[in-house]
Amino acid sequence: MSAIQTQNAVILTVCSLASAHAQSLGDPDQSYLSRYQGRHAHVAVVEYVDASGARVEGQRTFTAEKPFRAGQGPTIALAGLTLRLHGIEACPTDRVIEVAVYVGPCSGALTEYLNGELKAAPIILCRAFATEQQKPVQDVTCWNRYRLGPVDIVNHTESALLETGAARLTRNKNGQAVRPELEPAEAKARAKGSIIWNPRAGVPPPKAP
Repeated sequence: MSAIQTQNAVILTVCSLASAHAQSLGDPDQSYLSRYQGRHAHVAVVEYVDASGARVEGQRTFTAEKPFRAGQGPTIALAGLTLRLHGIEACPTDRVIEVAVYVGPCSGALTEYLNGELKAAPIILCRAFATEQQKPVQDVTCWNRYRLGPVDIVNHTESALLETGAARLTRNKNGQAVRPELEPAEAKARAKGSIIWNPRAGVPPPKAP
């Protein structure tokens, strides 16, 4: 599992509000996430921010004694709610790939690696715009905190999945990434031929904008 820490504030772009940014709050650090540590083994928090991203207007908290699980594609399944990691998607082919870190259909790599992130993380924090609050499937960006030996690490979830090669960026019909600030993470995986970028996966490279 990679230990990526995001560079600068991550832009939270929701499809219905593509021009808005939710970076004013800044990336949550270890101290910020620790405030949600409770008596349960696993905690997932969704913070709902205003259109400018400067203020948290609402919050939902989910607790469990077992790790939360990934749903279909780039989603996290909570009780009565599905969180969708905005701007990333699974491999589009079902070709079986066999690499050092993954064996199985290319399309299944995202679910396996997302489950790995969730299993290791006692705390998951996601942010969405307040306009998402009543939707059963909500577009979010997430961070998770886990312990690697004696060190607590904060991962930006989408970046981690992209950099390991378990996911790819969602792109529009012109080949432009929906979340261009995450392109460096995807580029690292492509350069290494990691998982879905392995030639055996049969995934064509992204179109040039």
